[in-house]
Amino acid sequence: MPAKPVPPEKPLPADCCDSGCDRCVHEIYAEELAHYEQQLAAWQAATGDTAFTPKAGPGTESRLADDAADPIK
Repeated sequence: MPAKPVPPEKPLPADCCDSGCDRCVHEIYAEELAHYEQQLAAWQAATGDTAFTPKAGPGTESRLADDAADPIK
């Protein structure tokens, strides 16, 4: 059985320098999260485990994060 994909680690608010970087840590995280969701969907199809099916699109990261600990929305 293939290993279940591991979600990317969400950057901390202090990880962003707010200087308008070309590839902000939040953009990188969003890309990694989308890739993880694709991997998870493939893993679920291969294993039949559908306990959690993320929905891609804007705001996905907020569904995966603990809202109480997420100061950036």
